Amino acid sequence: MSVPAAESDTPPPPPRAPIDRDLLEAVEDLAHDLGRHIRLPLALLPIDAGPAQLREAVERGVRRTRTGPRGAYSAEDLLADFADEVPEALQPDLAELNAAVAAAMALLDAHSAETTRDAISGRLDAVGAAIAALQSRWRSTLGEGG
Repeated sequence: MSVPAAESDTPPPPPRAPIDRDLLEAVEDLAHDLGRHIRLPLALLPIDAGPAQLREAVERGVRRTRTGPRGAYSAEDLLADFADEVPEALQPDLAELNAAVAAAMALLDAHSAETTRDAISGRLDAVGAAIAALQSRWRSTLGEGG
């Protein structure tokens, strides 16, 4: 039986790096350090917080996402540190997360149209959702389910 030309001309997908438990642990740490902490300042605000309070919560959540003995780390810093641990063959898996962090960082733009609590929350929640999707995908690769 011959294979149609269109199918035979398609190159096989590139080999994927294995997902190991260390990498899964790193993404679980990221879920806490980035996914949780990026939205914590907003979550702690009163429901009737004004624009200045919302802006400060975004600033804290995005620019000073995680603080520790070595100082403050932004969402971009945390993502970059995590991405450094991810093998090159798995870097495409980070596309959704990269986009979500970029969208969250864009909230700092003085001309950002996202000024309502719901709009801001949506962008920050997208970071956690992208991390959760990555965790699920990588867990399923290891056969651990989601």
